[in-house]
Amino acid sequence: MKALATSAIIILFSFVNVNSQNLYFCTGHTSNGAPINQTNTLKIEPSGSYIFILLQNYQKLKPQLFYLFIDKKNGKAYDPFDSKVIRLFKKKSWLVYNYKFTEPGKYKVYFLDSEQKKIAQDTLRVRLKEKYLTDKIIATSDYYANCEFLFCEIVLGGKPVHIRDKAFLKKNHGLMFGYLDNGLPLNSSKLIVDVWIKNPETGDFDELYETKRFKIVPEWSFTYFKYIFKKPGYYKFSVYNEDNVLIKSAYISVY
Repeated sequence: MKALATSAIIILFSFVNVNSQNLYFCTGHTSNGAPINQTNTLKIEPSGSYIFILLQNYQKLKPQLFYLFIDKKNGKAYDPFDSKVIRLFKKKSWLVYNYKFTEPGKYKVYFLDSEQKKIAQDTLRVRLKEKYLTDKIIATSDYYANCEFLFCEIVLGGKPVHIRDKAFLKKNHGLMFGYLDNGLPLNSSKLIVDVWIKNPETGDFDELYETKRFKIVPEWSFTYFKYIFKKPGYYKFSVYNEDNVLIKSAYISVY
């Protein structure tokens, strides 16, 4: 009987410990850290929308660094998407971060403490607001007039990092990212990318090097693609939508 009682206590303690932390997605919170309008679905604007990610603990958390990790579902697995560091300066039983989601999809969100121990986890479904799904806009060149197209070394959390107008074949094996931000839904299920190399004799881009095609979601307001440069030159990239409407062109030197 004593052994059974001990086992029962251990099981009960494990149950309490596992369920002693909670993660909430909410539109607001009280001064005591209680969630307001808790949800697991977020409907966003094309430019993105904010939601509070709230951690509740059954006892006060010690002042330390906490790590917020956000993974995005890709097929059957979740890939790392973004991360944040949160410093807790005094003891309290909750902490919160106001995060802006900019891409539709399913996300796994979790907190780690300073010892890399997972504290709490939950999932969030992010969708574009219905009005942007039902109001089909005919995309013309004017529609893409304010689109930004640039090159960068990497994209983190949906943002370009180390923006460059030059690339080097010996650096990262010539890998660069093309980044497009339209501010409005791209309204295309694919991108057609024509890659041109400047002819040093004529000074014109009269040599089509290759054409790449990338699948995208029409509701996305921004996207990016990988490209590996294999030879030096001055390149022109022209990006078109599925109807062959020019979205934007950009240039980059490769050494």
